[in-house]
Formats: sequence, structure tokens, C-alpha cells
Amino acid sequence: PAAWGSDGHPQDEDKILGYLREVRQDGETFLKSQLAWPDITKCMRLLGGPRDEKLPSNLSRAHCNYLKRQIREVVATESNIRPLWGYKTDNDDFRANSEVLNKLMLAWYQNCFADRGIRSALQWAAVTGTGYTGLSWKRDYWCRGRGDIAMNDYGPLDVLPFMMPKSNELNDCYSVTIIVSTPIALARMMWPAYADRLVPDHDRIGLLQKGMEKV
Repeated sequence: PAAWGSDGHPQDEDKILGYLREVRQDGETFLKSQLAWPDITKCMRLLGGPRDEKLPSNLSRAHCNYLKRQIREVVATESNIRPLWGYKTDNDDFRANSEVLNKLMLAWYQNCFADRGIRSALQWAAVTGTGYTGLSWKRDYWCRGRGDIAMNDYGPLDVLPFMMPKSNELNDCYSVTIIVSTPIALARMMWPAYADRLVPDHDRIGLLQKGMEKV
């Protein structure tokens, strides 16, 4: 829905929130309908190290996770790229501008460690089959008031497509929701006008509750 109604007044917030919940629910339903959905948890558990098979008592319990090592080696190789791209112009009047942009691009790539963001996305892809990376402006990247472009990584459960076409391209969707886990205190600081309406969607389990669950 539009932010403003036909009468010129702001749109009802409950209507906007209802639409957003519908979009998120539709995206989660789409992900759960994929054939690889049940394998995401299995792959994470497999990479974590614990083994489900039962071994005889006379055999050693020593275990080396070669799979994790192999994934790390592949990801390290794939993310070790050199920024060979750049800006080029055939107009001599803009040649100086292209040189400035190339220097800025190289300085950002090296100073902000963009290869680490690419590595994180490749780690998601190597384990769960899908990984995303995206750019965003972080106004307090270096210090308060000094921002820069940040490289973010997202897993397969963090990107929810809405109205996915047959091409299965995110760029062709009506909209895409990116889920970013944010602590409740930080969220209330970012949107102080809605601090009283922001509530955590999951609570941290205390030690007593953990003990009671085991019992």
C-alpha cells in the first residue's frame, strides 16, 4: 500500500504492517516449498561435526572433519580475487574522473576488506547451496559520523522473495525482503518514535530455563 492515502493523510499503520506480514509469510512459504529446504539443517549439522552413527565401544571416537577443511580451502581459493574491474571512458573530458573513481574503488576494496564479505557469502553457498552478498551504507563505519560502504552477507533464510516469476530471478520479483537480526536495544535506538511498539521476536533462554528443559 501507498504511504499516503487518497485523502492526503498518512496510510493506516496497521494496514501497512499487515501487508508486510503477508509478504514475509509468502516468502517463507516459497522457501519451504523448495526441495532443498529440509537439507539446510542437515548440512549445517553435518558441518558442525557431531556424528549420528553409533560406534562399537572397542573403536576410537576420534573424528576429523575433513569436509569442513575442504570447504574452507575451496572458499579461500574462490574469495582470493583481485579487483581488476574499473571505470573507463572514451571521452577525454572525463578521463580524470574515471581515474579518481578507479582509485576510490581500489581503496575501498582494500581498506574495507570486501573480500571477507565475498568469503562469507561463499561459505553460505558451500554449506547450504545459496549465499547472498549486498552493499549498504553504514554511516558510523569507521567512527561516529564517518561512514563507508559495507559488504554484507546473507544466508538462504535471510532473503524472502515475493511473487517469484518462472525465471527464478530475484531481480524479477515484485519485492524482496532481507532479514537482518538486530538486538532490541539497537532497534529501539534506531527508531525511537516506535520504541514502545518494538518487541523481541525471540527471548534469550536463561540457565534456569535450560535446566528445566533438560528435566
